[in-house]
Amino acid sequence: AGLVFPLAAAYSKTSGFSGTPTFDASAWIRNSSPGEWAAAQWLRDLAPPDAVILEAVGDSYQSDRSRVSTLSGRATIMGWIGHERQWRGADYAQMTAGREGAAEQIYRFATPSEISELVKSWGIDYVVVGPAERNVYAISPLEEERFAGIMDLVLDQDGVRLYATRRNLSTE
Repeated sequence: AGLVFPLAAAYSKTSGFSGTPTFDASAWIRNSSPGEWAAAQWLRDLAPPDAVILEAVGDSYQSDRSRVSTLSGRATIMGWIGHERQWRGADYAQMTAGREGAAEQIYRFATPSEISELVKSWGIDYVVVGPAERNVYAISPLEEERFAGIMDLVLDQDGVRLYATRRNLSTE
């Protein structure tokens, strides 16, 4: 009787063994969120390796957060909060001070000139606006226009937009 559970659980978790088995852990994102996949691929192929992106900050194991940075291999100003705390230990508060608030300020409240200053001060090169960002920060199409006015739209695919910040914000 004890062997019934593993079989039933495997059947349930695999949706009845439908789909193609793969060792590619990112295949589900490619299939379920092609816009995020495209943004990650764009960054991986075209952004400098030291580029910094901004995307929605989340708690550990929120599978809709930090996907673009993870798949692209580019840094974000703040990943999963619990994981950041776990790996940084006693230095967590000092190392992450202001990061979550900066993301919220940029996405939710900042004027275009404040966004310009924040992305400069945090060294942000690209801003992701996709389903997670719209949901977490309640970004309406009108509010999203703040980004379009001061940044270059480099990708717009399947509900995900990727804005380049340094092109329009550089004062060098």
